[in-house]
Amino acid sequence: MIHTNGWRYDLEDKAFLAQATAEPIPRSFSAAALPDEVRPDIGPDPHRLENQSSMGSCQGHDIASCIEDLMWVAGGGNRIQLSNIFAYLATQKIDGLLGSDRGSTISGGVKLAQNHGVCSLEYAPYPNPVRYPDDREIARILSPENYEAAKPYRIKKTYGIRSYDDAVKWIGGGGAISLGISWPPIFAVNPEGRKVARRAAGSGGGHAIAVIGYRKTGNLIVANSHNYWFEIPADVFNSMLRQRYTVAIGVSDMAEPAPRKVSQVKESLDQWADDAVDGWESES
Repeated sequence: MIHTNGWRYDLEDKAFLAQATAEPIPRSFSAAALPDEVRPDIGPDPHRLENQSSMGSCQGHDIASCIEDLMWVAGGGNRIQLSNIFAYLATQKIDGLLGSDRGSTISGGVKLAQNHGVCSLEYAPYPNPVRYPDDREIARILSPENYEAAKPYRIKKTYGIRSYDDAVKWIGGGGAISLGISWPPIFAVNPEGRKVARRAAGSGGGHAIAVIGYRKTGNLIVANSHNYWFEIPADVFNSMLRQRYTVAIGVSDMAEPAPRKVSQVKESLDQWADDAVDGWESES
């Protein structure tokens, strides 16, 4: 697999991933009553997307988005924004890739999130214009002060996501999913103008994304680091899980995770039917 989008499946710590995904989600998540939908993408204070642009920092965006969402649930609907560039560079440091824009691994990102956390955006904004930082900037972004500021924003437990049902139960109980897939899937565009994955595919490299919601239609909601939301239906998600180049890790900020109430927004987009595909524009 090439790595044009920045997720380095070829360099993953396979032993660590096996350990991180060995345990299934707790039974309490299967028994809990699920909300009809979890919508971080709408409402008065939605999850904020950013654009990795030409940098291979998708995994940094992915793990930062997962932690942001966990903090949103834990805080009863209060949004924070974490530093994607800190997450990317600090993961690269763990991966042995720091110093050039060569992507990073999900295993390294989970290690970072467990052992150090991710600092808030104010400590290390994303470069504008977008470019890989030089040595002086790297030292500033990865300063001891920023590592100290990252400590409140850590994950404490991981689980294997083995099916679409696992994903919905995990997210519905307040969890988030770090997902690495072959990129891009085959997309269609729904009547709202949103991309929906219609088939697992991908020949353009690896891409790391955060799965943090689901709709009443059942589609999973993905925060993508190219500054747009997209959705994954149940059959496509299960197909992705069967692919060789897929990693799906459920992450939690709790040492002993239990289902939590997910803050629900009052606003809702009009529900659209899964079978309403006539007239959709296909794209790859």
